[in-house]
Amino acid sequence: MSTDMMAASLGRRALRMALGTAACLATSYGMQWPIPFLAPVLAVFLFATMNRPLPPKAALGLALVVMLATGSGLLLVPFLRHAAVAGVLMTGLCLFLAFRFGLRGGNSLVSTFLVAGVTLIAAAGTADSALAMTVIGALTRGLLLGVLALGVSYWLIPEHARPPAPRKAPVIVAEADWMALRATLVVMPPFLLAMADPAAYLPIIMKAVSLGRQSCTTARGAALELVGSTLMGGVLAIAFWLALGLFVDLWMFFLWMMLFTLVVARRLFRLRPTVLSPGFWLNSLVTMIILLGQSVADSAAGKDVYQAFMVRMGLFVGVSLYACLMLALLDVRRATAPAANRARKAN
Repeated sequence: MSTDMMAASLGRRALRMALGTAACLATSYGMQWPIPFLAPVLAVFLFATMNRPLPPKAALGLALVVMLATGSGLLLVPFLRHAAVAGVLMTGLCLFLAFRFGLRGGNSLVSTFLVAGVTLIAAAGTADSALAMTVIGALTRGLLLGVLALGVSYWLIPEHARPPAPRKAPVIVAEADWMALRATLVVMPPFLLAMADPAAYLPIIMKAVSLGRQSCTTARGAALELVGSTLMGGVLAIAFWLALGLFVDLWMFFLWMMLFTLVVARRLFRLRPTVLSPGFWLNSLVTMIILLGQSVADSAAGKDVYQAFMVRMGLFVGVSLYACLMLALLDVRRATAPAANRARKAN
């Protein structure tokens, strides 16, 4: 495929992401679904990963994976309630296996859904079974809506040529295991924090899942991107909220989301080259949607939106700083371990 054709294909892909994410947001909020920000967040992951519509069999298989993820989360609930230490260890093992599955050549989208399902549903189920069922419904509806939006967007904005299948760079088994361990250690502390009040901290879990996914692709020495993308997401959320305040309406919500997503997607797909990685822009967009969703919920509940935003942003930055510190410490320890082993052998 020539450079011009590739640029045109990426441009259509960015437009599809903007249209599909905005459509998922408008549908979930217009139909007043519980946890409505989950649908556009899942759509972002779906459009960023897939460069072609899902055939019916693949869509059915993805739905079965979501059922598996939700089931695994529910199975962890009794252990977390009655044998907390064993439950936490089992949750960590499930996260490690899910991340390793994606790093060893498995579908990264499936890996993300497994991680989200295990953490969200296990945390919600420890507090209230009804909340766990609400999260399961939100995940399932969000996924089905995202798959539908992906198909409709390709129908409205078709490809002139069939895009090549994405090729994943091979990952050494030892390196994949190490990166999966890093991602698990990034997600686990926010998960434990959410166990205190799952209903209030579900956005923190989604943020941690996004950070864990990003840590799987973040090179050594670039862990500060985790903090930078969180701050960028906060800046985008503030700009979006101020723009939405000019005229509060569901259609304007849809149009502003489409515009902001298109601006980020152009950088995500390298149509507007930047020194920042695609993972940086993906995490920024996810952070923006989560913050906006919670601000809308705070406004509807009559809370102080700006105070709640500052508190939530502080938690997001704290989680990102922890992730940055964890990656730095683990990578330094791994880099110094071979030198120490060589010194011991020499002595």
